[in-house]
Amino acid sequence: MNTARANSGHVPRPRGRGGKVLIIGGRQRFKYALLRDALDALLANRLPDVEILTAGGPGVPALAACYAASRKLTLTTIPVDHVKHPGHTEERRDECLVELAHAAVLAGSVRSSRVA
Repeated sequence: MNTARANSGHVPRPRGRGGKVLIIGGRQRFKYALLRDALDALLANRLPDVEILTAGGPGVPALAACYAASRKLTLTTIPVDHVKHPGHTEERRDECLVELAHAAVLAGSVRSSRVA
């Protein structure tokens, strides 16, 4: 079963901007239309002043990039940096994404063991 949900049911809007929204999910197959419809509903009052944040790569991160492109939104992708953070690349990348985000949307199977 695929789901797309926001951390609190709405995306808080920083003063004067739409905000930075982190889209997280696994590399498993996911229906783009489901993610698109959920993001459109969640971000309806904030578009087009939203920046999409993602870890990059296949699966949900790629769909988040497609969504940003289709809505002409700013996309920030932070991939792992093996040189800067040897041994802790994914954790450091995830920390950076969370620090930048004003809100997060989890997309994927409820059985997914990995979210970023």
